[in-house]
This record gives sequence, C-alpha cells and structure tokens, in this order.
Amino acid sequence: SSDIVAPPPPPPSPTPAAPEEPKLDRFGLPIATEDTIFPPLPPDTELIPATSSSQMKETTTTTTTILEEIRDATKDHLGIDYSYFDEFGVEKTTELRETRMKLKLLHKSPPVLAIENF
Repeated sequence: SSDIVAPPPPPPSPTPAAPEEPKLDRFGLPIATEDTIFPPLPPDTELIPATSSSQMKETTTTTTTILEEIRDATKDHLGIDYSYFDEFGVEKTTELRETRMKLKLLHKSPPVLAIENF
C-alpha cells in the first residue's frame, strides 16, 4: 500500500511590520538626538560671529562694551537682568570669592552665550 502524503500547509502570510515605537529614556521621554538638541537652522539664517574681547580692545574707535554687545545680540531671545554684570560681562558681587560668573558671547547671530563659573 502506498501512503499518500498531504502537501505541506502554505507558509503563513507575512504580517505587516508594526511601526517602530520611539525609543524612550528611563523617564519615558524621547531620547535626545543631535537634531533635537541642535535642530538644523533654516537656510536663510543670518550667521554673524561674535567680536572677541581682544578684537574689541584693539579697536580704539569702538565705544561698545562687551556687555552692550551681549545685550544687543540677545535682546530678542533672552530675558537677562544685566544689572548683575559690569561692562566686561563679569558678575558684580560683594562676596569675596575667587571666581565670579562671566558672560561670554560665543556667536552673535544666532546668539550663543556662555556663562563661565556658573
């Protein structure tokens, strides 16, 4: 007697791949990427480097102080009480400390501001 073997069943149809869920950190927030921290600038963004403090000192015709340059660059972007800083961007304080905060303009447009000794 010959045994009749049934053909194998067809393979299961592939299920559509579920969209990949975003990766989350331990707090349930999306993981930060370079593009989320520093998003690409629009192509029409005006790029203006900051004047270094040494360049400002060499220019005898300039009457703009470092603090005025910082204030001008950040006026539409940051709300900082500049009364706590002198004309060089150094923190005014009555405390006797070795280090004081200092504002430093790294880039004029778009404005990038560093605070040393924060």
